[in-house]
Amino acid sequence: NYSGFTSASYEQHLALTGMDCTPPSRNDAIDLPDIFQYAPPKTDVDAAGALVALYKTHITSLIDCVRYCKEKQFFRLFTTIQGTMTVPVHKLFVHADIAPWIRECDWLMYQKMIQCVSNLTLQVVPPVVVKFLDTVQRSLHSHITQTFHGVPPHVLEAKLEPAALFAGLLFRMLRVNQAAHAAANVLESQELRDLMWHDWVRLVNPKRVMESELPNCGYEQVYKILTHDMRFLLEPLTPDPFAEVGTHYEG
Repeated sequence: NYSGFTSASYEQHLALTGMDCTPPSRNDAIDLPDIFQYAPPKTDVDAAGALVALYKTHITSLIDCVRYCKEKQFFRLFTTIQGTMTVPVHKLFVHADIAPWIRECDWLMYQKMIQCVSNLTLQVVPPVVVKFLDTVQRSLHSHITQTFHGVPPHVLEAKLEPAALFAGLLFRMLRVNQAAHAAANVLESQELRDLMWHDWVRLVNPKRVMESELPNCGYEQVYKILTHDMRFLLEPLTPDPFAEVGTHYEG
């Protein structure tokens, strides 16, 4: 029972940064961190090399499962990896010094996965894809906990932290996708778009929202999103020309 060592949620640092949303190509290579920057003294070179090769194959296969929505294979890969390790490789895998390396490798893996699916957020996603992503975000934490129940707590924690944050991102992406399609029907109506903008101007004070709800990050960019960018999403508009006078939205 590792309930005292693991968590279903982790502290996150929020920031607004530019990013390349282009999905990675099929041949994108993953450069794992140098394991010898983490490995304990006198680590066997052959065992370290074998662990790197095995883990790189494991990560690449998991990314392909996400890319092609192979649900059974995705979860099976977590189950089988330890069974493919020799005794020296497994001994190195569970060493406390290697846990940060495992965490960093998994960060890279989940970043690649997010790149694979991020462009789907505002698209019409086939039901089979939605089902796969929803199953992953709901089951990943518990599946890893169950699969790696026999490893030391530091290994389990190294696996769970990036997995939990990845699952949280998938959950948000699915909610955004659902909201986007629900809003699409409303946004087709000129009258309803005008009404939405009028209510937004009248009822939403962007600075008050920012001060009460947001962490200390990117205020200027958030203000632009809540005012200029929000209006842009609803255009073309034919609002009351005096509705924005004296408000944050006065152009």
